[in-house]
Amino acid sequence: MEHLTRSTAKSYFWNQVAVVIDAATATVALFVIGRLAGTEALGAVGWMLSAAGLVAFVVGLGIKESATVLVQRSHDDPGRLRGLFRTCLLVRLAAAGAAALA
Repeated sequence: MEHLTRSTAKSYFWNQVAVVIDAATATVALFVIGRLAGTEALGAVGWMLSAAGLVAFVVGLGIKESATVLVQRSHDDPGRLRGLFRTCLLVRLAAAGAAALA
């Protein structure tokens, strides 16, 4: 159980690092867009990102948390991990498609 707890904490830490990097790059990109394209274009981009982000959030609700637990439970079974990866990828592709339609 101690190994699982340590592994969960490590996974959570790296997940949070990825979230911070994602937010930082999005912020920098918005600053660049705002400087180069102007405030009107920045408003349109902000609206599109908000709509697409909301759709992607709803479609992928809970997938990261579920994947973290499932990866740790099946770390000894490569076939199951591949299936889990495919499922997560399909959910993300569905989210991207739904966001594009929005």
